[in-house]
Amino acid sequence: MKREAGDQKGSEAVLFSDRDTRNRVTLRNRAVKEELLARVWRSKMLRDRELVTTGGQRLRIIHPGWANGGSGPDFHHAIIALKENGLLKGDVEIHVSSSQWRSHGHHRDPGYNGVILHVVMWDNQNYHCIS
Repeated sequence: MKREAGDQKGSEAVLFSDRDTRNRVTLRNRAVKEELLARVWRSKMLRDRELVTTGGQRLRIIHPGWANGGSGPDFHHAIIALKENGLLKGDVEIHVSSSQWRSHGHHRDPGYNGVILHVVMWDNQNYHCIS
């Protein structure tokens, strides 16, 4: 996950919302919601494709994790393979844009300390990646 100093470790993958309309991003006059991105992640459509983190590392989804129906990260117990770091196991949080990590207050919530990957459709932040 892309993080500022003081935030927890992780990586951020850019793939290409909340129920609150302020967290929707439009693409060709259609609102893209976080729930759609979560379905893509859960369906394993990206499983055999390599993704690249904002830090330039290639990653592979071994297991997308188990969907979390409650509060906290969107998926638990995911397994991600990073070429330079090996296997990472932990939680995955999904957002339409990378700025939602901070706007949702996840950087202050200890329930998100186990996040190993922040999956976003659009990267609209300029923080450095810390692996």
